Amino acid sequence: MKSMMSTPWRVGLLAALGVSGGAVAAGPQAPDSAARLFQTNTVWNLRLSFTPEQWAAIEPAAPANAPGGPGGGPGGPRGPGLSMFLAPAMMKGDVDRSGTLSREEVRTLATDWFTRWDMAQRGALDVAQVGAGLGSLGDMASMMESGREDRKGGLSAMMGLEFPSVHAALDLEGQRPEDIAARYKGNFTYLQSRNQLKRSLKLDLDRFVKGQRLADEDTLNLHSNVTDAGWMNEVLSYQLYRDAGVPASRTSYAWVTLTVPGRYDQQAVGLYSLVEDVNKDFARARFGTPEGALFKPTTASLFTDLGDDWKAYDRSYYPKDEVNAKQRARLIAFSKLVSHASDKDFAAQVEQYLDLDTFARYMAATVSLSTLDSLLVLGHNFYVYLDPRTQKFSIIPWDLDHSFGQLNMFSNKGMETLSIDRPWQGDKRFLARVFGVAQFQKLYRARLREFHQGLFQPERLARQVDALARVLRPFVERESVDKLARFDRVIAG
Repeated sequence: MKSMMSTPWRVGLLAALGVSGGAVAAGPQAPDSAARLFQTNTVWNLRLSFTPEQWAAIEPAAPANAPGGPGGGPGGPRGPGLSMFLAPAMMKGDVDRSGTLSREEVRTLATDWFTRWDMAQRGALDVAQVGAGLGSLGDMASMMESGREDRKGGLSAMMGLEFPSVHAALDLEGQRPEDIAARYKGNFTYLQSRNQLKRSLKLDLDRFVKGQRLADEDTLNLHSNVTDAGWMNEVLSYQLYRDAGVPASRTSYAWVTLTVPGRYDQQAVGLYSLVEDVNKDFARARFGTPEGALFKPTTASLFTDLGDDWKAYDRSYYPKDEVNAKQRARLIAFSKLVSHASDKDFAAQVEQYLDLDTFARYMAATVSLSTLDSLLVLGHNFYVYLDPRTQKFSIIPWDLDHSFGQLNMFSNKGMETLSIDRPWQGDKRFLARVFGVAQFQKLYRARLREFHQGLFQPERLARQVDALARVLRPFVERESVDKLARFDRVIAG
């Protein structure tokens, strides 16, 4: 493949991504709208600058008494490992508050975990159930009170890590918003890249300067693609979801450089995917109103009855903003329907709570993409939106770097049992109940047929890969020779 290093950084894609020719666009021009910012055929110049004090402060400090010591950035102390993840959860079993775990306390804790994770009461746990169980430990993380803006679940929070937001300077193709907030983000992706310079980032433009925007956006997500040697999983998957009629983020790419006086001078950090944030602006654009309730759940048991106390749901669903009494009651009511209604009553009432057509599209696309690091297995990496006009819930995909069957955290043992009839692992009552509704099955199978006759045709996907490769290869080459070799192997396959 011929190098395109001499071409402008914004390069035209081919027909597979909606462009009929192979023409190269004119030179870089700062985006003046979200539509211009999020073009899959774009790699933007993005420069970040920190003072030495800001750069030191952005590092997430782990608890001082946590196993493995404090977290550290490139060249710093070794970051958190699996022991740091498990230790805080296990110390919940220290019933007598002695600061140590007795043999009996460990036995009691293990029995409790097994009982909660074996929801089907089979007397055994498979790999996916253990993984989902470990992931669900993140539900306890909200007890570690942090600011609402940065509140999150998942492994990083479970380990006691908090990602502090610091002041920073941003330049995107000459646009320089004032005094932005920057922080690291991610769970497994953060842990995998914790000792590297290149880590995923969230840039908040209006935290310190209210109302500030860039190309109509107040938040930018920079995803490192540390788990994706082809840099395409997210971008292709979001495009396929959108083409399938599922509300999903728009994307582009950014070549990021870093300046920290005395340490880095426009240091190349690398190629990132730039992903649209799921927030009120997203809801306004997709649903026609920003007034709905938006949640980012971390739970293997979605829409399960947790009682009448909202605090139990708040710990598992992580609302993006405050939710009112009506919205809380709606989520609790649907959870009770899922958990307790007869099959007949559930089938008769589910469409009052769930947009079946949109959910059928989401499931058909998710199954086709084989994105298991999602609702299907681990119970995270998606948003739930409650539309205030229809009072129905929708699922919005997120964090798709493990799509196309690339969930490598666990052994694939047991995954061969997945099928279009039962594409999830473990006891997921919500999915089992919806899949048991004849009306949903009709919609779901119709969408599967439609997508596999069009959107997911191998030839179409191959053209998309080839088109993106033309754009990305020069930037991968700039990162390293080894990454370029892996990139070329992935693309060839």
